[in-house]
Amino acid sequence: MGKSNKKQSGTITKYKHWLRAYQLKDRDRWTVFNPSGRPLSELPVVYGYEAMFKWKVSFVGLLSDAGDSYAIVIGGGIDAPSRLGVVSGSRPDVDQYLRARHPNGYRMEFVPWVDFEAHEGLAKALRNQAIREASHGLGEIWVEPPQVNPTRLTYTDRIKSAMKQINATLSSRDTRALCVADVRHDPACGHLQGGDCNCEPTIAIDTPRGICTVDRHGNPSLPSVTN
Repeated sequence: MGKSNKKQSGTITKYKHWLRAYQLKDRDRWTVFNPSGRPLSELPVVYGYEAMFKWKVSFVGLLSDAGDSYAIVIGGGIDAPSRLGVVSGSRPDVDQYLRARHPNGYRMEFVPWVDFEAHEGLAKALRNQAIREASHGLGEIWVEPPQVNPTRLTYTDRIKSAMKQINATLSSRDTRALCVADVRHDPACGHLQGGDCNCEPTIAIDTPRGICTVDRHGNPSLPSVTN
């Protein structure tokens, strides 16, 4: 394996570990609706999850342990737990939606895409979903409306803006190190069809100071880089 391939493989591994830790950092604030005060282990579970196909196509969803599919949203991201309402208070509309379907209580759990295939609870829920769909057809699916950004930067402009801010904080030795940007486009993006990018891809940059993400305005988000 060449040096460039080793560098890319190492970057992907570091990003996986960082992303998993970031998405699970609020696990003590996952949504719980428990009107009767039952033991948490007895409450139905609604899994929020992110899945990835060949490092390019990503989607997030909500699935109950009984196999009810409540959400399928194309395009993942580091904020998936809040985007799906897994973090308490992040999506009151989702909480209201799920309370109507679980009036006796429920709890939520997020499964990062790096754990998607190995998570036993989610695997069981997916099996139940397959059985339910085979006998009853597709269940109710909620799809998140697209987010509108009237001042959308191109992804290359976002990377340039972030790198300018990152380089301003690095030492002269660090600025000679290689920074690798990982760009994850939405599956329907024109870029993946050989055209222009028409989505807001998730961007992560591996720098000498650690992995940082880039918001839609081109600002790096890792505190150790921006502070």
